[in-house]
Amino acid sequence: EKNPLLLVDALARLEADEPGRYRLTWVGRGPLEEQVTRRIREQGLAERVTLRSYVPFGPELLELYRDADLFVHVSLSEGLPKVLIEAFASATPIVATDVGGVRPAVDDGRAAVLVPPADLDALVAGIQRRADDLELQRACVERGLELVRNLTLEAQAERVARFIRSCAGGG
Repeated sequence: EKNPLLLVDALARLEADEPGRYRLTWVGRGPLEEQVTRRIREQGLAERVTLRSYVPFGPELLELYRDADLFVHVSLSEGLPKVLIEAFASATPIVATDVGGVRPAVDDGRAAVLVPPADLDALVAGIQRRADDLELQRACVERGLELVRNLTLEAQAERVARFIRSCAGGG
């Protein structure tokens, strides 16, 4: 369901178009890890990619989000990716594939640049657009922060409490 090779191919295209401009910090592990590492070598991107492996949720991961200029999420199938919420909360601009629950999570594209899944040209264009359009970055980050304000534990607990009170009051 993930499509990590697409991201490696996008970085290769970006590097060909604008050598040295883009770097990738890769966080996570998975069944395609060996293929990803091989593709990075084949594309000559070893100097442009930092492989971090798994980083548990906590200060180190949040620092990675905050230090990032952009968070790119590539998937072929998805529910509601928690990583998008984490990126929003860290004020990190997002480019994501338009699959599953991603579109509603990013407010129909008002909080992130959406691209079709498995579309290398669209992903590269989305990354370039996000990198070059500072006004778009600002607007999307602001909308993302607005969205996550309603997703805190406190906000969700209050929502549940209101629901319970309304049910109890109705008999």
